[in-house]
Amino acid sequence: MSTNRGWKRSFSVIAVFVSVWLGLRYLFPFFLPFLLGLALALFSEPGTKFFEKRWRWRRSCAAAASVTVTLVLIAGGLWLLGSVLVSRAAHMAHSVRFITDGIHTLEDWALTLSARAPAGLAEPLQQSVRSLFNGGLLGRGTELAFDLAGRAAQQLPGLLVTAGTALLSAYMIAVRLPKLLELPLWQTRLRPAFLRVRTLAGRWFKAQLRLSAVTFAIVLGGFFLLGVKQKLPLALFTAAVDAVPLLGTGAVLLPWALVSLLSGEPVRAVGLLGIYVTAMLVRSSLEPKLLGRQLGLDPLAALAALYAGYRIWGFWGMILAPILTVAAKELCRGD
Repeated sequence: MSTNRGWKRSFSVIAVFVSVWLGLRYLFPFFLPFLLGLALALFSEPGTKFFEKRWRWRRSCAAAASVTVTLVLIAGGLWLLGSVLVSRAAHMAHSVRFITDGIHTLEDWALTLSARAPAGLAEPLQQSVRSLFNGGLLGRGTELAFDLAGRAAQQLPGLLVTAGTALLSAYMIAVRLPKLLELPLWQTRLRPAFLRVRTLAGRWFKAQLRLSAVTFAIVLGGFFLLGVKQKLPLALFTAAVDAVPLLGTGAVLLPWALVSLLSGEPVRAVGLLGIYVTAMLVRSSLEPKLLGRQLGLDPLAALAALYAGYRIWGFWGMILAPILTVAAKELCRGD
C-alpha cells in the first residue's frame, strides 16, 4: 500500500512539472497578453471602485480612468528607474577608458613576450596575439553588440503587438471584472489557486529579501576593508543586482575587478574577487535552507528543486521550481 502511495506521489510531482513545462512551452505565449491585461485590471480595481463610489462614474469610465492612471504611474516609475540607471552609467562611463587602455597594455605585453620566443615561433605567436585582441576581444564584443541589437529589432514588432493586445485586454477585462470574479470557475478553482500562489510568492520574496540582506552585509563589509568610496549605495546596488536571477553579484564585482586589475590596482581586484566568491558561496549554502523554511520544504528538496528548475527553465526556473514543488506537495497531501 505504501509502495502504491509512493508511486502516486512521484507521478503527481512529475505530472505537475510536465504540465507546467507544456503550458509554458506551447500555451503561455498565446495567453501572455491576456494574463498581463488581467494583472493590470486587478491592480487597477481599487482605483476603479474609488472612481465609482466617490465620483459616481459609470463602470466603463471608472475602469478606463483607473487603468490609464495605473499605466501612467508604471510608466513614470520605469522612467525614474531608467533615469537613475542612465545617470549611474554616465558616472561609470570613464571605466570604459580604463578597460580599453588596459586591453592595449595587455596586448603590448603579450606582443613583447611573444617576440622573445625562438625565431620560428615569434612571428606566428605575434599574429595570434594580434588576431586575439583585434578580432577576438574587441571584434567579438562589437559583433555581439550588433547581434543583440539585430535580435532586439526582430523582436520589436512582436513585442508591440503583445503590448497592444495586453493594453486593450486590460481595458476590456477591467470593465467586466466584477462579473468575471463571480463566475463559479473563479470562486471554486482559480481564486483559491491564486491566493495560494500569492502566499507562496510572498514567502519566496521574504526569503529573497533575507538573502539580499546577507549579500549586502558581506559586500558592505568587503567595501569597508577595501576602502571603497560611496560604499553604502554601491553595496545596495550590488545586493539589488544579486537578487536578479539572470545577473548576480558577478555582474558588478567581476567587471569592477577587471577594471581594477587593468588600472594597476591588483589588491583591489583580488579583494573584489574575494567578495564575489564569498557572497556566492554564502548565498548558495543559505538559499536552499531559507527557501525550504519559507515554503515548507526540506532543505534537500528545495536544493533539488532549485537545480531541476535551473536545468529545465534556466535561471527563472530557480524561482518557479520550488513553488511547483510546494504545489505538488499540496496535491499529494491528502494521500
